[in-house]
Amino acid sequence: MRNMINRFLSLSAWLAVGVMALTSCSSSDVDTWYDDENDEANVVTISITDDGNTDNLPAGSHIGLFVIDGNGNPVVSNQMLTLGTGGSATLPDVALTGQLIVYSPYQTDWEHALSEKSRFDVQDNQSTAEGYKASDLLIGSGDASQLSMKHVLSRIVVHITDETGDVDMGEMNVQLLNKTGSVMVDLRNASTESVADSEKDIAMYPYELSDWRLSLEAIVAPQTITNGDEFLEFSRNGRSQVFYIPQDATLEGGKTFIYYFRLTQTGVIFDGTTITNWRNGGTTDDIKIITDDNA
Repeated sequence: MRNMINRFLSLSAWLAVGVMALTSCSSSDVDTWYDDENDEANVVTISITDDGNTDNLPAGSHIGLFVIDGNGNPVVSNQMLTLGTGGSATLPDVALTGQLIVYSPYQTDWEHALSEKSRFDVQDNQSTAEGYKASDLLIGSGDASQLSMKHVLSRIVVHITDETGDVDMGEMNVQLLNKTGSVMVDLRNASTESVADSEKDIAMYPYELSDWRLSLEAIVAPQTITNGDEFLEFSRNGRSQVFYIPQDATLEGGKTFIYYFRLTQTGVIFDGTTITNWRNGGTTDDIKIITDDNA
């Protein structure tokens, strides 16, 4: 009996040592393999592509991620990704084989954005870079090998050239008047529908300033503007002037609508307009279409 007990104890000890050795070896191997996969396969670059130009959002930007499996079902819903340098982001493992839908800026309440339309509101104060960027809705789709987003709202640019020679253009403020500022978003199809009764005045962002020229921009929902509608208000030193649009205009998503003005001794004079595709890193606006009889 004593011999049998000793043999049993010896066998148990041998098995315990063997299990510990196998566990230690397996754990090390799995951790190393998993880390290598994350370092390489799970990193993707998310870019912005419009009109043939490619750009990246700055590091630290937050992106919303949805992943759809082969049956069309979401397996990741509204996970927030934080971009690194050059638009890089680390994807969850499940995203490596699924269809990806991404958008920016991140919205905390878009958990069900694939099954129902979600509301997006532009900022009424876009006079700062932060307010402008928070209004720029981008949507894209693809797989883990390639992801790019596009602008889906409308961009309005205003150029004012000083012909007086004695005005500080930095004192000029411009706002859009009574413009639709909200959309319902169909994320699967990267489309939007403007929300009725969401009009607001929107302060424009002065993105470029010189001694003789001021350039501003703002983002609005796609919409139609009727001839004679209030469009812009220029203000400086307690005085203001309202510009009424001289013709019907359809503001399409993904387009830039550029309006040119001259500042004279008698006030601000409309000088023409141009429509272009939304171009990253600026806009090509050297061709003017004169539409005002007084220009």
